Amino acid sequence: MILDAFYMQQPNRTLLTKTDIDRLNMILGKMKKVADNNGQISDLVPLDNDFHDILFSKIDNDLIVELCRRSCQGISKFLLYKHWIKLFSTEQVYQRHKKIIEALSTKDPHIIESILREHYFESGEKMSKYGVDIMEK
Repeated sequence: MILDAFYMQQPNRTLLTKTDIDRLNMILGKMKKVADNNGQISDLVPLDNDFHDILFSKIDNDLIVELCRRSCQGISKFLLYKHWIKLFSTEQVYQRHKKIIEALSTKDPHIIESILREHYFESGEKMSKYGVDIMEK
C-alpha cells in the first residue's frame, strides 16, 4: 500500500507548503549528517518517522493516517526492527528520501506517486525476506 501517496489522489488535497518542504529538507540535512559521519541506522529512525509524518499530515482521513502509522511505521520498525536496520545503509536512506523531496518539488502527482511507490516497494521487497522476530528461534 502506498499510503503516503493517498493525499495526492484526493481532489481537495492540501499540497505541501514551502514550510513543509523546508522541514523535509531540514530532516534530510540531518540524515545526510548521520550518513556522512558513519552514524548508526538507528539514528535515522526518528528522522524517518518525522519525514513521513509531514507527508501524513496532509491526509485529511484519520483512518488512512492510522493505517499509515500502523503498517508503515509500526510493522516495519517494531515487529521487524532487527531486520529493518539492515535493509539500507545510512547513505541509501538519505538518497531515498532526497529522491522523494525531488519528486515533491516537481508537483507532478504522477512523478510523486511513482517515487513513493518505488520507495515502499523496494522496502517491502527487502523486508519480505524476513519473518516476525518473535517467530524466530
